[in-house]
This record gives sequence, C-alpha cells and structure tokens, in this order.
Amino acid sequence: MDSLVMWTIFDHPRDFPRHVVVRAQIIVPGDVLPGRFACLCETVEEAREVCMAQPDVSGWFDRDPTDDPCIVETWM
Repeated sequence: MDSLVMWTIFDHPRDFPRHVVVRAQIIVPGDVLPGRFACLCETVEEAREVCMAQPDVSGWFDRDPTDDPCIVETWM
C-alpha cells in the first residue's frame, strides 16, 4: 500500500491546551490515519523545526479555510 506521511502543526489544541503540537498523519488511498508520533512544543517556530527535521520533508502549505481553527500548517 502506498502512503505519505504529513506533519501537521496544531496551535494549542483541546487535548494539549498549553502546547503547540506536531502530529504525524498517514495518508493512504481514501483515508487519513493518525500516526504514532506527536511532539509537544512551546512555540510554532519550534514545531516548524521538528517538521523540517523529518526525513523527506520538502515543503509546507497553509491551513485550508475548512480546517479546524487550531491547525497552523501542514508539512510534507
């Protein structure tokens, strides 16, 4: 099965209201699955450093207007 890992930055989500969180999401044909990785950060800048340090990350895109408001951006 082909898959793609994407890294999403969440700004103070409900489950971690004191942190900026980086979460892995596994994209497979027809579905988005939660990854095993989550990193708690103090700032969005720190979260971006976590994303940039992941293997094969080539860029990012802003949140879609229909995304949850706590989503900052996604890296892939």
